[in-house]
Amino acid sequence: MSVDEKAGAGKKKHRAGRERTVKKYSVSLPEALAEEIRERVGPGEFSAYVAAAVQRQAEPVQEDARATGYVLSAQKRGGRNLCSAVTLVEAYHKGIKKGAFDYARSRVVVVPVTEEIATAARNILEAADLNGHQHAIDAMVAATAPAQPGVRLMLTSDPSDMSRLCDGTVKIVPCSE
Repeated sequence: MSVDEKAGAGKKKHRAGRERTVKKYSVSLPEALAEEIRERVGPGEFSAYVAAAVQRQAEPVQEDARATGYVLSAQKRGGRNLCSAVTLVEAYHKGIKKGAFDYARSRVVVVPVTEEIATAARNILEAADLNGHQHAIDAMVAATAPAQPGVRLMLTSDPSDMSRLCDGTVKIVPCSE
């Protein structure tokens, strides 16, 4: 996507009735994406949708600066940011804005819980002398990380439990919820 500033700024009434200063920009998007957006939002809403998307991109979804730094660093180096499918369920709560959650989800590769991961999770629970009823999700996440290639960092709001469940090949990085 490229953006070029167009001449001319002006005042426009915002939907809430407040005036705001606006500038016109030319935004280049792949045609298929632009058509998909136009179809989804309807006539006259394309600019508002693009502006909202750019604003979401500019605002950190995760307020924990250390965690955000790791995520951005991995992206810059061509690394992959992964997430166990069960984390999508575990991490969601009423206080999270759906748009922010969906945006964060779009920035990671979701790893499904396979039979192999489930078996590894059961073995992790057995080795840690824990039961699946209380620790199933953490065990599945812990089993997902070692199966991935390359440097493995795990951002977690529960570093003590995850350190106990991971096998030492995963660096545990504490972050806020």
